[in-house]
Amino acid sequence: MAAAGVPSRAAVASGLYFGPYPSATSVRETLNLMHKLFKLRNCEDSVFRNRSRPCLQYQIGRCSAPCVGLVEADDYAACGARAGLFLEGAATNSAMN
Repeated sequence: MAAAGVPSRAAVASGLYFGPYPSATSVRETLNLMHKLFKLRNCEDSVFRNRSRPCLQYQIGRCSAPCVGLVEADDYAACGARAGLFLEGAATNSAMN
């Protein structure tokens, strides 16, 4: 399952990376908007695997809680794909719904 976040410089894992961004503030603002629009998780994989109930991010409407199965894997993957289109600049009204 995809997570949206900022990787550290020391540990860059495989995945899709978008940028460059003009500042760290713009990265945080973009991630904040993406969590509101697409409800992608931002927890680490170790936390994701060990969850038994939804986290605070789910409670405040910023995560769809894939860790506890509150969203189907296919639906969550579709949200990730729409988020990727958004970051590529290919976002339309239908891509964000």
